[in-house]
Amino acid sequence: MEHLPILVNLKGKHCLIVGGGEAAANKADLFIRAGAILTVIAPHMSDAMRQHLSAGHIVWDIEQFSAEAMSHVPRPCLVVSVAENASINRAVARYCQQHHIPVSLLGEREQSDFLFFNED
Repeated sequence: MEHLPILVNLKGKHCLIVGGGEAAANKADLFIRAGAILTVIAPHMSDAMRQHLSAGHIVWDIEQFSAEAMSHVPRPCLVVSVAENASINRAVARYCQQHHIPVSLLGEREQSDFLFFNED
C-alpha cells in the first residue's frame, strides 16, 4: 500500500491550489467545504473558480507559479497543482518537496504525496 487513507482537518488552515480551470474549481469546492483558507495561483480562472472568488471563498494571486509567487502567500499545509501545463506541475512538486509541503499533482499519482478519494 503506497497511500494511507486518512481524513485531514483543514478548518482554518492555509492551503494552495495552482491552476484556475475546472479541475482546480472542483478541488477548491472540497477545500472550501472543509473550511480551509484557500489561495489560488493562476493567471486565468474558469467561471466556476470566479464564483468562488466572488463569494469570498478564495484569495486569487494573479501570476504563474514560482518561488517568488510563493513568498507572497502564507505557507500552505497542503498544495494541489492542477495546472494545465505539466512543467508547472513539476515545478510545484519540486518546490513542495524542497519545503516539505505535501502536494498532489493532476494525473501524477506516483509524484503525489496525497490523493483524493474518487480520483482515478
